[in-house]
Amino acid sequence: MWINSIYLAVILLCLLVTALLGSKVNCHDKERIREDHIHFCCKHPDGHNDVTEKCAKQTNFKLPSPKEEAPEDVTVDEVMDATCWAKCVFDNYKFLKNDTLDMQAVRNHYKTVHKLDPEYESEMIAAFDQCHSKAEKATSDFLENPLMKAFAVQKVNSCKPISAIILSCVIYHFFHSCPRNRWSNTTECVETLDFATRVVNMWVNSIYLAVILLCLLVTTLSGSRVNCHDKERIREDHIHLCCKHPDGHNVITETCAKQTKFNLPSSKEEAPEDLAAGDVMNGTCWAKCVFDNYKFLNHDALDMQVVRNHYKTFHQLDPEYESEMIAAFDQCHSKAEKAISDFLSTRVLSYTIGKIHNCKPMAAIILSCVIFHFFHSCPRSRWSNTTECMETLDFAKKCKRVLQTM
Repeated sequence: MWINSIYLAVILLCLLVTALLGSKVNCHDKERIREDHIHFCCKHPDGHNDVTEKCAKQTNFKLPSPKEEAPEDVTVDEVMDATCWAKCVFDNYKFLKNDTLDMQAVRNHYKTVHKLDPEYESEMIAAFDQCHSKAEKATSDFLENPLMKAFAVQKVNSCKPISAIILSCVIYHFFHSCPRNRWSNTTECVETLDFATRVVNMWVNSIYLAVILLCLLVTTLSGSRVNCHDKERIREDHIHLCCKHPDGHNVITETCAKQTKFNLPSSKEEAPEDLAAGDVMNGTCWAKCVFDNYKFLNHDALDMQVVRNHYKTFHQLDPEYESEMIAAFDQCHSKAEKAISDFLSTRVLSYTIGKIHNCKPMAAIILSCVIFHFFHSCPRSRWSNTTECMETLDFAKKCKRVLQTM
């Protein structure tokens, strides 16, 4: 069940598999996977379902057909777009308790309703268990991602998306673990199975898995060892001191901070780069206010001409900084950078078209990206020689794109 939100991870995993095994598989070929068709591949109870149908009517969500009303008949993308439908289904089944999956309720449901198909019952319980288990680090990190936390604590379309997140994970695991005897022998399904066999074990958000895989790839090719999971190596609250940039008082950022009740690091640290990406994502209204004042956005799209004019005017005495910041904005704006394009197009981030804290988070997303690129591309001459900064630099070279703020 390949979804847009893990597409980048698929590509990276393909590179890793190819490097280690010498096998070739075109992981860019998304046409190999028919998302609207995949629910036919693994045998499961179809037909009328009172709960899913009732919830669809209540939330104006369109199910595939009157004969395809099982949760597995809906694609992951559709589930992530239908947070209210997923929440309604989970509420009716009483699957959630205080926004946490109640595995006992899940087991009771499948053992009662699907006792005539013990294999399906077992597979679905296992899928829910995988997505619930604290032992599954990838799912835990996905839900702990600063972006995901920013969305999950708010209401999107008046519905918390936690049900949709869990259900998306369940759908993935159900099809990924489908017993061979239940898998259809149609051309599409056989191709999908072959594709899945080559590109294995990919349930995590695109950024987190990319970090792990790139770390493994770097280690394999260079022979060096580094623990890319060791996030404690990176002091997010310290990293803005590593790459020299204009600090001090900034009228715009300070005014916006007061208007939105957002805490800046200090009166001498008011540059956007003084903030961690996680802070920016939690300060969507602040970021929007800053971008509005600078007129950086035009119809929710970054206006690069305005960005260039701003940095060329206000930072002409520091041409290197001016150049680095324009390049960072350009990287986050450019359609040519596939990684950023895929990152911004994920279904999880599709929630950004809504309002969080009454502010669209597009400015915060772009600014987080800019902060990443600014520090990641910092000229060596501007990088501090402190122990923390040198460790961070070494870590960044070995585990690219690990840093939340870089």
